[in-house]
Amino acid sequence: MSEHKKITPGRYRGRALEAMLGETQKGTPYVRVKFAIVEPQSEFDTMTINWDGYFTDATKERSLKALLMCGWDGEDWDGWTDLGTKDVSLTVDYDKSDTDRKYIRVQFVNELYSSAPQTALDGGKKKSLAASLKGDILAAKKELAATAGQRPPRPAAKPTHAQNGGDDGSFDPIDPDDVPFLGLASSVGEMGARRRDGPCVISSSAENWMTGMSSLQMVLSSVAAEPSE
Repeated sequence: MSEHKKITPGRYRGRALEAMLGETQKGTPYVRVKFAIVEPQSEFDTMTINWDGYFTDATKERSLKALLMCGWDGEDWDGWTDLGTKDVSLTVDYDKSDTDRKYIRVQFVNELYSSAPQTALDGGKKKSLAASLKGDILAAKKELAATAGQRPPRPAAKPTHAQNGGDDGSFDPIDPDDVPFLGLASSVGEMGARRRDGPCVISSSAENWMTGMSSLQMVLSSVAAEPSE
């Protein structure tokens, strides 16, 4: 098994080691470049992998750009002068036609981008830039100060059970007069309770309401049963 089959798909920093011109069975000219992975912190560091660039009408421009990005001078097709003097970014993946995912190769060669500025500003240019942006900085500060503390109000939170009750988490009893028909049922319940058991104390609004509904049903039933005059 060759080395490049062990490399997993991903993007790697690469450096061209050598190049060779060839021709496919269909007569299409191409260049094969051997790259070394340059990733000191990676397990694939120094491993090699090939890239094939074809010179058809549709692909020759991309192939030539890839060679030039590697530092090639664009003239020496034998010794490949300066090839490998510039590192590039390699996109490594399986071929789309490789359904068994056995053979992996370089799919794309791109410039190696760095997050650092290409050219650092010297003291004079830095001062000039700061002076030209001074007015913009003041305007940005004013805009931020004007909009500070103007966030839209949050919607009121729904009251929790603890908010409905006392500090100890207990609930306030429901006022029967605040709920339609609850007051009537409560009053009838009180009358029914007194009629059955004499004076009594209703322990809670819930019990009062249940007793009232039961008594109300009894009253309605008795009214319906009385003969009309």
